[in-house]
Amino acid sequence: MSQQPTVQLSPELFRSARLERGLTQRELANLAGYSERVIRKAELGGRIRFQLACDIAEALSTPSRPITLEHLCFSTLAIAKRWMETFDEHGVNMLQHIRPFLSEDVVFVCEGSKETFPFNGTWHGLDGHQGWLDAFFGIFERVPGISPVYLQGDGIVSARWNELVKIAGILSPPVRVCLNFHFQNQLIIRIEDDYNIEAGAEYKERILRELRSEESPSVSPNDRGVEDSQQASIPLYPPRQTGSLRSVKA
Repeated sequence: MSQQPTVQLSPELFRSARLERGLTQRELANLAGYSERVIRKAELGGRIRFQLACDIAEALSTPSRPITLEHLCFSTLAIAKRWMETFDEHGVNMLQHIRPFLSEDVVFVCEGSKETFPFNGTWHGLDGHQGWLDAFFGIFERVPGISPVYLQGDGIVSARWNELVKIAGILSPPVRVCLNFHFQNQLIIRIEDDYNIEAGAEYKERILRELRSEESPSVSPNDRGVEDSQQASIPLYPPRQTGSLRSVKA
């Protein structure tokens, strides 16, 4: 009889998926049909049979969030996908769910001036990552449900998709977004968020015009300009060329 293939799951990805599902190790063991000892071994990164790993992935799945073996095995692609899924689902509160996959020294880079878009600039560390989220979601209401196309290179994963956001109830056109995830020691060390500043400014002006048309005549032009600059700004992101990348199925 040929020996069954074995795999090693990422402890961080495994635990994150289990907690996201709201399961203890014992509850997961019962769902998957295995002993708690086996589940504990798998979560500690021990090698397990391939079929066992598939059964665990199936037990962690829900109709709205299917889990594949790729979600549980370490790879830069799996972690980039995890970031994207968490961003889409949890928004401003995503950090607690993605924390195990971020370097303490992670840098989030958004092109442009903070005077134009408050989430622009370079954000350092975990507090900086949360600061970017606070600034972004302080302006926008996202339309969830994205299907990124992933490109993979040496130590980098690029995620590209069309984004829809709202500000003051005004829906954006489909926006081409590109996030580039850089990895070091199996952690995200840098996220680059490129966008077309000119296109973003054009959409911002549209919002300002619509907001001005609804303003009371008692608001002075100077006050209105301050309010407009604080309330209306929206990013539009084009694809970025990131060296040698290959297409990956989502």
